[in-house]
Amino acid sequence: MPFKPGEIYCMLSDGASDLLEIFGVRRQENFGQYVNWFKKLACQPERMDDYSVVCIEIVEKNTKISICNIQNPAELAQAQVMIAEFLAQHAPTCVVLFEVAINEAVNNGLVASERIQVKLKRTGSRIVVRVKDNGTGFSTKQVNALGVKDVDNEFEQLGLSERGRGIMMMKMFCDQIIYNALGNEVLLMKKI
Repeated sequence: MPFKPGEIYCMLSDGASDLLEIFGVRRQENFGQYVNWFKKLACQPERMDDYSVVCIEIVEKNTKISICNIQNPAELAQAQVMIAEFLAQHAPTCVVLFEVAINEAVNNGLVASERIQVKLKRTGSRIVVRVKDNGTGFSTKQVNALGVKDVDNEFEQLGLSERGRGIMMMKMFCDQIIYNALGNEVLLMKKI
């Protein structure tokens, strides 16, 4: 059977198919909504048998990449629209909080430099965003060691009181964050 990009396949155990007979099949808008729907079905009190579901989404082999350069307020506005559209298309289930994290990375870069480059890439079920500025950077070792509690005091001690809140938002809203050694580039990763 040939597969086509955009197709979603769900393989079910008999316990899962029994619940589909009770509750019916509902068309979902995207892969994430199918996964969430099957998770909700698993918690139904009518479940009497084993419940296993494997969901597979066929994605295009070529990854989708968008790049924008920001040097002035007009370019920032265009970049924010492009980021929002990219996320709405490729990560509709987690778009709002991940967009906040990306915008925080962009704002931090704008405070530190005159030029920013943003690169958004979807590969399979993961989105990777690279935000790089031409500034001097900061000590990433100290920032990587911080948790999510007492952020204001910790960041003020590092001299990052304004940018620190954005860094903490990125840590909370992303699955993984990687800084370069210089501290002027960050990779934000999110599973979708």
